Amino acid sequence: MELIKSFVQPLLGIIAIAISAQITFEFSISQINIPITGQTLGVILVAFYSKKYFGIVAVFLYLIFGGLGLPIFAEGSFGWDKFTSGSGGFLVGFLFAAIIIYFIKLNFKKEKLSVIALINIGGTIVILLFGITWLTYLFGFDKALEYGFFPFWIGALAKVGIGIFTMYLVGKLKIKENVSAL
Repeated sequence: MELIKSFVQPLLGIIAIAISAQITFEFSISQINIPITGQTLGVILVAFYSKKYFGIVAVFLYLIFGGLGLPIFAEGSFGWDKFTSGSGGFLVGFLFAAIIIYFIKLNFKKEKLSVIALINIGGTIVILLFGITWLTYLFGFDKALEYGFFPFWIGALAKVGIGIFTMYLVGKLKIKENVSAL
C-alpha cells in the first residue's frame, strides 16, 4: 500500500499543478495585459499538503514532464525551451520553493498562521528570486524587474493571500473535524 501511495501522491500533485497552471486571468496596467496564472499557487499548495517529500517529487516530475512535451505549463505551454526562455528561472524556482517548504514543514508547526504565512511568502520569494536572477542573466537587472517583477507583484501578493487563507481555513476545518470526532 505504501508503494502505491508513493506513486499516486506525486501523480496527483502533478495533476493539481498542471490544472492550476491553466487557470489564468488578465488585468491591465497602463494598457498592458498581464496574465496571472495559478501555477505558483499550485506549486506551493502541493508542496504544503504533500506527505513526506512527495511535494518535491511532484514538482520535479511536473518540470520533467512539461520539458518532455506534455502541455502542462502555464497556458498549455511545454518543452525544454521554456527553461532557456524568460520563464526558465521561475520554473527552476518551483523546485527550490518546494524544497524550502518541505524543510519548513519539518521544523515548524505547519498549522500556525505565522508558519503558513512564511511558507507562502517564502515560497513566492524563492520563485521570484530565481526568475529575476535568470531574467537578469538574459536581459540585465533593469529589464528583469520590468519584465519579471513589476508586472506580476500584485498577482503574487494576491496568490500569497489566497494561499494563506486556504491553508489556514483548511487547517481550522481539520482541527474542528478532529475535535468533533472525539
